[in-house]
Amino acid sequence: MNPLADAEKIKQEMSGWRQLLHQNPQTAFEEQFASDFVVRKLTEFGIEVDTGWAKTGVLGLIKGQRTGKRIGFRADIDALNITEETGLTYQSKIQGKMHACGHDGHTTALLGAAKILAEKRDFAGEVLLIFQPAEEDGGGAKVMLEEGLFTKFDVESVWAMHNLPELAVGKYAMNDGGFNAAVWDFHITLHGSGGHAAEPHKTRDPIPVMATLISAFQSIVSRNLNPLLPGVLSVTRVSAGTTYNIIPDKAELWGTVRALDQSIHEKIIARMGEITREIGNAFEMEITLEENGVGYPVLTNSKASTDIAYAVTEKLAGKENTDRHFPASMGAEDFSFMLQKKPGCYIYFGNGEQGKKGCERLHTSRYDYNDDATPYAPAPCCHPAHNTVQPITHRKNMNNFLKVSDTLKQIQDKICTGLENTAGHRFTEDLWSYEHGEGGGRTRVITNSSNPSTGAIEKGGVNFSAVEGELNPLLCEKMNVPKGSAFKATGVSLVIHPHNPYAPTVHANVRYFETPSGWWVGGGIDLTPYYVFTEDAVHFHQTLKDTCDRSNPDYYARYKQECDEYFFLKHRGETRGVGGIFFDYLKNDYRQNTEFIYAVGNAFNDAYLPILKRRKDTPFGEREREFQMFRRGRYVEFNLVYDRGTLFGFQTGGRTESILMSLPPVVKWHYNYRPEAGTREAELYEYLKPIDWLKQGTP
Repeated sequence: MNPLADAEKIKQEMSGWRQLLHQNPQTAFEEQFASDFVVRKLTEFGIEVDTGWAKTGVLGLIKGQRTGKRIGFRADIDALNITEETGLTYQSKIQGKMHACGHDGHTTALLGAAKILAEKRDFAGEVLLIFQPAEEDGGGAKVMLEEGLFTKFDVESVWAMHNLPELAVGKYAMNDGGFNAAVWDFHITLHGSGGHAAEPHKTRDPIPVMATLISAFQSIVSRNLNPLLPGVLSVTRVSAGTTYNIIPDKAELWGTVRALDQSIHEKIIARMGEITREIGNAFEMEITLEENGVGYPVLTNSKASTDIAYAVTEKLAGKENTDRHFPASMGAEDFSFMLQKKPGCYIYFGNGEQGKKGCERLHTSRYDYNDDATPYAPAPCCHPAHNTVQPITHRKNMNNFLKVSDTLKQIQDKICTGLENTAGHRFTEDLWSYEHGEGGGRTRVITNSSNPSTGAIEKGGVNFSAVEGELNPLLCEKMNVPKGSAFKATGVSLVIHPHNPYAPTVHANVRYFETPSGWWVGGGIDLTPYYVFTEDAVHFHQTLKDTCDRSNPDYYARYKQECDEYFFLKHRGETRGVGGIFFDYLKNDYRQNTEFIYAVGNAFNDAYLPILKRRKDTPFGEREREFQMFRRGRYVEFNLVYDRGTLFGFQTGGRTESILMSLPPVVKWHYNYRPEAGTREAELYEYLKPIDWLKQGTP
């Protein structure tokens, strides 16, 4: 198959389709002409059609000659509310509406790919054609997903292309990671109390408050964001008053927030909310901040998919015409919603160059899609389908991975908020990508070893990850799965080492793991005090028992015993601490087991934070500090010698910094040390064995 040559053969036919679509533009959820045209063409090509998605969206399904997985290609079909001024013979027939972003060309490109693929079908698997409405205004991709797009038609990956006038015809550009910005448009109303301009003291003037608010907003990007991570907050419209001598009752402003990192995007919005509330309180004025329209998340291309896109386009156009590291854009694209659900890549293709047709900027009244680009758009759509679609692996519950990872991510947020409020620290966040596959995580850490007065935690970390890749041979053998098996894993893990020796160290994790042959969950929470307080241990275990009982009354006794057995230092003959619960390889009931790990993760704050709050300010001296550092040595011994999670992380190419964040910052080992009999230090050793805390509470 030569996709570019095949597309060249139908170039004139495709140009005719494109110009007909150009004459009949319609905007969000009203694209009936384009929808009907797509249905007519797909039916003509002998392709299965499914209509009614987000009102005017259309799906087509092409089945290859051999069994394989399914991939998806998306084309947007909507136009813009712009009056066309091109003077073309095929200029828009509809006043005030125009294809000023080339969606007529995108629709044509996917129809061209559909025609080529349907005629030959010489590929393995299936191709899902997604003709999506309302990309420009309305979040049509989000609507289609909410209607069950990837539930009814699951795909392994999803792809889209967009023309770019700045690129010459025949060129392609892409990059992995954040490629288009998250966008959140806002509308703020300041509710004052107007009056005569000569008597401002009798009013609550919203205009100076609005000025203060705008000025304060400008400090968010310059003072609250990492300067290496781009973010934009622009106030683009203001409105207040009608004449020169009347102070108005209200003022309004509108604007947009953009960022290439979702956490930065969310941080800007959160700070806007805080600033709005505080300024409202300071000026005794009601100020409402609301979203204006549908916000879009960061469009994130997966590295693996981008590598495929680069290989395909390089083969089609040559290395000199393919840019693998094209700069990201602060523009927004609702294809980002699909890339939140499935890996994939958003690719630019050239639509002109300076001085030639197609060089007018997007979203302008004189723009027109360059028909010379017509063959270059469908060609990559055919090529990945031909070369990367492989036999499908039936993986039960694979569709649920995203739901699990999203829920665990929310649990990380809840835990971090609770710890920050109790300990008086703020976490710093490290976003990372998985080097040996796809996905990544966010590691949140606190390191404050030099100044205990500024917060209760000496070192702590709460890590979230969601990764996928190929199991190494050692683990394939251990897990009794074929060599080269794929895996997906997501989880939250944490270790908190407080400053105060009377405040215990705590460890927790919940995790989900999946291979082609099945899935399992695991997790647990355990407490490692240096000075034991019975009320703390009883509270900790009672909280865990209550959590377990809501899932299964047998769980607590079973998983407490597993915890006592697992966290045991054989070479020392003692448990690591006062235990908790530990469970692994639960796989009999998907819903029950995933809900159980959610419950365990959500129980952390209730189990631990009251203890930390109670002990963090207890007076201590050098003796207690010395004993704490000595006992931390036992913690290190267990983690590096026995802990399966640590060993698994290293064996699967896990991120070293995230794995070793569990280790305390300062540790001591003393040769043959034994605490003096009758001391609080000696008392600890009476508790380093299995104890039924809820029955007796004492050894």
